[in-house]
Amino acid sequence: MGLLLFETALDVFSLFLIMFLVGREKISVKGGAVKWLVVILIFCLFDHTQFNSADSSSVNAVLLRDFEILPVQSIPGLIGLLFLTLLMNSFVLKASHVEIIFVTMLGYIIWLLIRLFTVATIDLLTISQLVIRPLSFLLTICFYWLVTKRFLVYIRNDFNEFVKLMIVSVFGFLLYIILSSRNQNGLMIHPVFIEFVVLIVLAMLGWIFYEQKRAQVMENRMKATEKYIPIIDELVAEVRSRQHEFSNKLLAISSILQSTEDMKVAREQVSKYVENVQLTNGQQELLNMDHKVIAGFLYTKMKRVEQLKMELHIERSVSVSAFPCEDYDLIEVLGILIDNAIEACYGGDTILIRMMQLNDRYELTVSNPAGYMTNEQFMQLFKLRYSTKSTHSNGRGFGLYNVQQIAKQYSGKIITRNEQKNGQMITIGIQF
Repeated sequence: MGLLLFETALDVFSLFLIMFLVGREKISVKGGAVKWLVVILIFCLFDHTQFNSADSSSVNAVLLRDFEILPVQSIPGLIGLLFLTLLMNSFVLKASHVEIIFVTMLGYIIWLLIRLFTVATIDLLTISQLVIRPLSFLLTICFYWLVTKRFLVYIRNDFNEFVKLMIVSVFGFLLYIILSSRNQNGLMIHPVFIEFVVLIVLAMLGWIFYEQKRAQVMENRMKATEKYIPIIDELVAEVRSRQHEFSNKLLAISSILQSTEDMKVAREQVSKYVENVQLTNGQQELLNMDHKVIAGFLYTKMKRVEQLKMELHIERSVSVSAFPCEDYDLIEVLGILIDNAIEACYGGDTILIRMMQLNDRYELTVSNPAGYMTNEQFMQLFKLRYSTKSTHSNGRGFGLYNVQQIAKQYSGKIITRNEQKNGQMITIGIQF
């Protein structure tokens, strides 16, 4: 009985890791994770008991069973497990009810692929069947770690219609393969064929995730364009609306020069008029910027800074389009860095944005007045959930951590340094 509990627990925990990975939900003992594990584990143990209830030596029947791919022992148990997993996912994972169905199917696809590969490999190498579940569990942990570190960005909940169709098709196909393989004497289908099927399905999933990521990129580009292009048009309209004012000022300046004989007085009066009609450094930079989406985004930040009685300066020596990253990622990095700088500043302070090229690398940094920081303090800022603000505030401590993840995505590195420029400043950014 102890072996049964151990093996079932390995199956359930493997399935648990995959479901939370696909659902992109953080595992926490304070949430519904423990309930999910307990409910599914109890159901699987119950199904094993029901399956062997007709046998007087039920424990021996469990220990001596042949190849088992599923964590349950009967068709009704399989149906019940699918529906119960769907129900628990709907309570624990954050997605719509329709999306939960496809998240659950995708989770089972990945779990079944790992199990099929394990069973077929063990059958080919003629290893003891007792190794199936421990090896499956180890492969699941490796897969969880790999996806979390490298490929989590390719998994999302709001699948498009094509991906949904492919998930349903692959799920049905795998169930057919598994149900056809169940036999008391081993696998009815040759293990080599099963491993070939696993590789084909993995290739299909990789292609599906790639297409999903490409669709996500296009969608994010459209959203950024629709949101920020009209904003830069507002800046252009604002400048155009001041053209009439400029004309009047020019006439006034001409009148001053003609009517004033004292050149010193004339200079003072002309300076007053010119001071009121000049565009700010930021406005001139945004109008000259080669990327309207980024310019529109920066214009919104500039307006916010003005409301807080601060200044936002932009120093740019390279084209914005030269940065090797997507528009929405560049916007997220800028937004996080500028917002952090604003929260660290007071009225009258100046925030400096720099875009430059150093050798073959492109550097984007944001600087703001602050006290000297050590390397350990800089490193602390990028830890998940760490925040210099109130620890009671929800949603804190994700900003700079997300910047770090974006840097990793593009093989970039984080820039942090102390600077002496018009006083003590700290600089944080990314080098692509």
